[in-house]
Amino acid sequence: MKNKLAYVAGYIDGDGCFFLKKEQNPIKFRAQIIWNVNGKSLAKILPKIFPFLRAKKKVCEKLMEFYNTTLKNGGDRQSDEFEESYQTVIAHRERLVNEIHKLNSKGITNV
Repeated sequence: MKNKLAYVAGYIDGDGCFFLKKEQNPIKFRAQIIWNVNGKSLAKILPKIFPFLRAKKKVCEKLMEFYNTTLKNGGDRQSDEFEESYQTVIAHRERLVNEIHKLNSKGITNV
């Protein structure tokens, strides 16, 4: 299993990418293979391939942090306490999205 995880990490480092997006843009067409993993499945895979990544290690780290900011279901979502917590989480997530976009920009080596 370790060899398979290292292979996946190597493939992502070489030809793959990690990204976050809010909406799809069907206008851009080019030859590509898309393997889309998200949500809980992605959260399970990222920590397993993290040790093997080199070029995309920082992006992977930010994505794991992003997933850990997911708000749990339930509770009093109408309370002032929840609203304050929600705004803090959203601001943190926006910072992470911006950092991930910077890391994914070509030529950027340090953030």
